[in-house]
Amino acid sequence: MEEQGLLIRMFREIQSYFTWIRHTPTALCISLILFCILPAYVFYVVVILPVRTCGCDFPPVDSVRMAVPASDPDTNPDSREQKKVIRSLELESAYLESMLSLSKQDSAYLSLNLADSLLVILIKGVPVRSCSLTEIRISRQLRCLDQAQRVRWIAEPFLAERELSTIPRIRYINKQAPKDTMEAALQSAAPMPPDTSSVYYTIYFNRYLVVEINQSEEPYDMKKKIINRYRREKQQVINRETWQAFLHRTSPEPRILIRLTLSQADARAIYRGTPVQTGLVLKLPSDTNVNSCRVSTPSGRRVPPWL
Repeated sequence: MEEQGLLIRMFREIQSYFTWIRHTPTALCISLILFCILPAYVFYVVVILPVRTCGCDFPPVDSVRMAVPASDPDTNPDSREQKKVIRSLELESAYLESMLSLSKQDSAYLSLNLADSLLVILIKGVPVRSCSLTEIRISRQLRCLDQAQRVRWIAEPFLAERELSTIPRIRYINKQAPKDTMEAALQSAAPMPPDTSSVYYTIYFNRYLVVEINQSEEPYDMKKKIINRYRREKQQVINRETWQAFLHRTSPEPRILIRLTLSQADARAIYRGTPVQTGLVLKLPSDTNVNSCRVSTPSGRRVPPWL
């Protein structure tokens, strides 16, 4: 009965509001103007503006050095294999330039080799830990880049700007203070309990790159609440960027998402073995062109990488 009374009261208030608008010329004119302008504004921002600004026009990277010039499709019209070799050499040159730039730093950084399905931690160019990727998925925005744009895009290292994760970077263990030296000796000799936390994290780099890393193991039921909170935070980031673009009458940034799946131990080591503002060098496979974009797993099984 209370719910029915509430609905009746709401209906009467709405009816009285429309009656007031109908008898008030000023309010009626404002309502009609808003009713006509708002759909036109939404249509412009959602439909017209993305079409006008499509193409993922990435800004050129400054001070890019290339050992191999960009390939010209008209130079070798009858040699498809030679064009493929030239594209591979261009990507390899850009990858080595980026690797050389990060090898001068003292902190650890990451090397993502999509051609060999490897994610490696390096310090001054020396590999510290190499992790095999079981699955790779890349967003369709990479198709918007031609060969020259891809070379410029990866020719400088990517720098992390922010991150979201289900685990902390430093693991804390709460211990009760010992009463005497004997109890302290027993506590120091006790092995550290295994870390069973689920590992899911996303790193947002500059130049529109987003790397998402997930564990291959199925998470525990008790850990799914943390994973759901992490996914809500990711969705909030997307909603916030979309809303800001809507307010500024621009299209959202064309993020290129690379989703990686690897073992839980490797994913945890990658996250805790690198600094917060880590660097990343990216190596694209030579066959990842505009028309055919696929990445193979180490087992040879081809997966559909486009989300």
